Amino acid sequence: MTGSKRSALNTTLTSLSSTLENCLRWHEDEIAHWLQRREILAQKIQSEAPSNGGSYDLSEYDFASEVWALNEGRSVAFELLLDLYVAISYNPFSGEKKRLLEVATEIFPQVKVSFLPKCVFSGRAAWREILRQFELDASQEVWFPIKEDDVDLEQVECKLLELAGCRVEMPLQETREVLVWKPQSKTYGYVKTGLEERGWEWVRTRKERKLRVPSG
Repeated sequence: MTGSKRSALNTTLTSLSSTLENCLRWHEDEIAHWLQRREILAQKIQSEAPSNGGSYDLSEYDFASEVWALNEGRSVAFELLLDLYVAISYNPFSGEKKRLLEVATEIFPQVKVSFLPKCVFSGRAAWREILRQFELDASQEVWFPIKEDDVDLEQVECKLLELAGCRVEMPLQETREVLVWKPQSKTYGYVKTGLEERGWEWVRTRKERKLRVPSG
């Protein structure tokens, strides 16, 4: 149960990229359709507004305005999610763990978006609403891998200890969100040797390979 709960709360950068890519693909037709008809609706709202002597009654005008605000807001939010998808591909928080809402807010802190007439969200509140609109979990924790040119053994060890929790050993496969380098690479060899000197052990059981936490 503990493992299932952990995976539900945490994800890797690769998984987040995949989630955002799927989200963008799922909604791209919706946004494209809106962009094709937005000018027609804008002209209709303007020409038939009660203040211009149009035929709309107030309820119809308010409804049309709400439709405009929601769809226009979602098109803006879609572009912001696309920008976020591109930004995280550069791994901007090497070796850190952050919630998705924090990631978005720290990368693009000045955003503004509106999904209702005369109601503008900005900054953190804007990103919270954007993620809600597109059914993305704002509280999802994301592990950003340590870049190969930015290896800090102490940082790697801290991440492994956090990942292990109270366990004395863990499946080696599970550590891939921290030990992100190819096993055959020089960087992986450097990190493995350094960790072994600190008491970490790579062990093989009948079922799988594991990483054993230093005793004491």
